[in-house]
Amino acid sequence: MTEEQLATLYRNHGPAVFRRCLALLGNPDEAQDALQEVFLRAWTKSGEFRGEASPTTWLYRITTNHCLNRIRGRKRLTEVKPEHLTAGPSSGQAEARRVLAALMQRLDETSARIAVYHFLDNMPQEEIEEVMGISRRTIGKKLKNIRELSRRLGAQPGARG
Repeated sequence: MTEEQLATLYRNHGPAVFRRCLALLGNPDEAQDALQEVFLRAWTKSGEFRGEASPTTWLYRITTNHCLNRIRGRKRLTEVKPEHLTAGPSSGQAEARRVLAALMQRLDETSARIAVYHFLDNMPQEEIEEVMGISRRTIGKKLKNIRELSRRLGAQPGARG
């Protein structure tokens, strides 16, 4: 990828990537840092982009994975500050972030991505299947396990079944 191609990718997708980071992280400063890191990863991993998915889908995956790793990297749940839970587009998303933060330390990478797509993004299972490239059956099983874990933790994710 040339610098010009990266600049075009940033111009065309930067605002959407920022909104995605903000929705997941809930903090504008942290979202801005994540935005820069996502495009740095896109630059360094551009050779891995095979063109099987759209650039939007590719950036969406990088962004989601990066933000989930940032959330996991927080040493303690207490590092999720009150402003992280109320910032962002809607109070519904804030509640979803609160529940996801409680679950993140206990979920494997695949389950964490499914939880974000389903409960925060309100994606139906068919769309998750397309984005992640895993079977709907696996998605359904993981969602069932996520719901059971959330009940044990006293948290209730908010998306449809």
